[in-house]
Amino acid sequence: MLRRSLVILLFLALVTRLAPRAPRLLAQQGGWKTEGYGYYLEFRSDSLFAHEITAVSCIAAFKAVKVAAPAGASAAYKMTQGNAIFLLIPTDGGRMRLHRNGAASDMIIGPATRPGACDRPTADTPESNFDVFATT
Repeated sequence: MLRRSLVILLFLALVTRLAPRAPRLLAQQGGWKTEGYGYYLEFRSDSLFAHEITAVSCIAAFKAVKVAAPAGASAAYKMTQGNAIFLLIPTDGGRMRLHRNGAASDMIIGPATRPGACDRPTADTPESNFDVFATT
């Protein structure tokens, strides 16, 4: 009985060690979406473009340029207007954390395709503004 338990434990330890793990993703390029914040993020080789999205709109929010990343972050971006710095922190499971300096919490981001609303400009009219506000 003891020998059988040891064999099972050894087998389980070996299997869990050899099992493939979810890769640590690096959002150096491509589209990512925040969970609960309403942002679609486009990472390019040297910049980050953020868009506020709703079901009917995609409005440019800010642009940031890549800067040297501190230890523990895979990348860092400084807003072109203002002093805010965003750190990209790797996590397991296909998502990452986006930390803004001075913020109490991080935004969780995951890979995403470009929303259809970003393929057309959002009109700046009273009716369109109401539609955007109503779907926020």
